[in-house]
Amino acid sequence: MKLEAFSIVESMMALIVIMISFTAGMTIYWSILQGDAFPLRTKAKNTLHTVWLECQQTKRYLDEEITKDGFLIQKKVSPYKGYQAIFQQKEVYQVSLKAFSPKQDLVAEQEHLIVTED
Repeated sequence: MKLEAFSIVESMMALIVIMISFTAGMTIYWSILQGDAFPLRTKAKNTLHTVWLECQQTKRYLDEEITKDGFLIQKKVSPYKGYQAIFQQKEVYQVSLKAFSPKQDLVAEQEHLIVTED
């Protein structure tokens, strides 16, 4: 049984079809990566984490708005009543951190609890 050999034209056409498919796939993949807000959310979460660490180190538990790394960070501290019966002689506060983009869109949000002595 003999197999027929492919001609050069058929081989070139097959390579062109593969190349066009690969290029189209890579173009779609690249546009999805560029259009996604993932890098912005990651940067915002890292900024919120940095603000939280600074808040813990300085023990500055006040409502305030901070501009950091291109984000508007809103910090709100409110009493948290859920654990008052468990922690006697201690105050429990909830710290809400929100990061807004320059377009005023909410990008990331974090919630933390603080236990302080009376």
